[in-house]
Amino acid sequence: MGYFDGLTDASFKKDAQGYDLFFPWGIFGSGFVIESEQQKNKIRDFIKKTYVTTFFALLAIQVFVGLWLNLVLLPIYCIWYYSYIRKVTHNLQRSTEKLTSSESYKNSALSHSLLTLIFFELLSLGFVAVGLWRIAKEKELFMPFMSLGFFGFCAVVFAYMIVAKIKGKTK
Repeated sequence: MGYFDGLTDASFKKDAQGYDLFFPWGIFGSGFVIESEQQKNKIRDFIKKTYVTTFFALLAIQVFVGLWLNLVLLPIYCIWYYSYIRKVTHNLQRSTEKLTSSESYKNSALSHSLLTLIFFELLSLGFVAVGLWRIAKEKELFMPFMSLGFFGFCAVVFAYMIVAKIKGKTK
């Protein structure tokens, strides 16, 4: 499975009865019981395509136009995503279960390759090192501390996912 499959799988889990649950807002919202494999595949395809398209669009806009256009387009994207999710889930039964961050990371880890997780761990640690270096060298500390905080958090998450991936393989 690819990187975006791993991101997508973070929004799904199985309940105690074996039903697939979909959490469109991740750990921040309710889940929905998916009624069929066909419906699950349709939702998964949409979420994956959304991640791919959004990633490359944000990257291209950031490189060629700048942050301001991404900020202008963000509310439009949020309205579009919300509308589609309402359309897809309006007939689905709400689940009383919640998705924990631990479950989300584990589901994502199991869909990523170990090499991908290690690559992102090393990349995050590299950015942590750059952040520390910038803190030592610069007078303006806001961005170096923001970078250090963000990539430090990413390094912790990827380390957790690597452990989850290794434990998942040994079961």
